[in-house]
Amino acid sequence: MQGGQAPPEITQSMKERAVGQCNFMLLFIMSTAAIACTLASASYCNFMDRNIKLREGTDIDALCSVYTDFTNCEDLLKNHGVGFWGWQITVPIDTLVCYPYTIQDSSGIYRTANLDTTFNAARGFSITASFFGLLSFFTLGFASCCPIPQSRMKGISIYFLIAFFFQAMTFLFKRSNVCKKGFFEPYFPEEGMPEEIESVSCSLSRYSNMAIAATVLYWICAGMCARAIPPEPMPNAFNGEAQQRQQATENESPAANESPATNEEEQA
Repeated sequence: MQGGQAPPEITQSMKERAVGQCNFMLLFIMSTAAIACTLASASYCNFMDRNIKLREGTDIDALCSVYTDFTNCEDLLKNHGVGFWGWQITVPIDTLVCYPYTIQDSSGIYRTANLDTTFNAARGFSITASFFGLLSFFTLGFASCCPIPQSRMKGISIYFLIAFFFQAMTFLFKRSNVCKKGFFEPYFPEEGMPEEIESVSCSLSRYSNMAIAATVLYWICAGMCARAIPPEPMPNAFNGEAQQRQQATENESPAANESPATNEEEQA
């Protein structure tokens, strides 16, 4: 090249590292989306839609006038969302809020819905998936300031696989009591569940679709870890100051500034 130096040659290893770092950035973005979907599906009270089928001709207002101890009777007899920590009710005016599964009736007695083993297992799986999803996310995030060897990246894939497994297991929720008629039976200790309820079923909602998306993303992230190369850590401010002080000390040292010619003159 005339009038300047030739451009540096791009080796195969440099190309592979550039591709690996691009994969790492894409991996971080996908892990962010995965953990966001996991936390949203686990925390909100609409993991699935609970569909209520009543006997034809049932008057909900007249039916709820019998159950005076339960203030949210109308919400229970209509389609509503259910989650791991509560269910949806409607408050004035047409506002959906989350309501806990443990309530206090008009007599001051606390009553809890029939949370069976399957329901509690699905809830525990959602907590575990959130934990390993966050662990993977923060480990990748710290790569900008802490060096992560390639062997550690393969270990992170294990975190993603664990999150994938437990996120998929959260759909045991659909096989629990929450999707059955007697789930809220403890709310009606004397009268029992209204006979006008013919059947109860659950269907996917927006938040269960987020859980499906998180499951797929965790699987993809686990496969990408092997080909992802973390970027070089950003320089540490304290290390930079230490290097400057060390360089200044070396420059101020008489032995460092003394030239060989001066030594020969002194010896003569």
